[in-house]
Amino acid sequence: MSPSQPAAAPAHDDRPPFAVVGSQISYEEELFGRVFDKWVVRRFLVFLTPYRGKLMVAIGSVLLFTVTQLSIPLIIRAAIDDALVPDPAGGAILDMIVLLFAAVVVI
Repeated sequence: MSPSQPAAAPAHDDRPPFAVVGSQISYEEELFGRVFDKWVVRRFLVFLTPYRGKLMVAIGSVLLFTVTQLSIPLIIRAAIDDALVPDPAGGAILDMIVLLFAAVVVI
């Protein structure tokens, strides 16, 4: 093709069809479409009843871990803002904050 010749326009058959929302229904959607149905979830919970105690301990542990991880920056902020002051009472506050920080880290 020389520079003086115009490029050939693509044929209309070469273009992909326009996408239409909802036009593609996959086999997986038909097969697994009712996974979050309340009856399916209720049947699944029956299998968890023998493990109810362990499940509660696990959920409680995750919540405790989350609370301790979120409290570390708050403890450090309190140490910087409240304990690192020239006031003589700052030393006692700093000791208390260090003990609190150590307890949170141990937990």
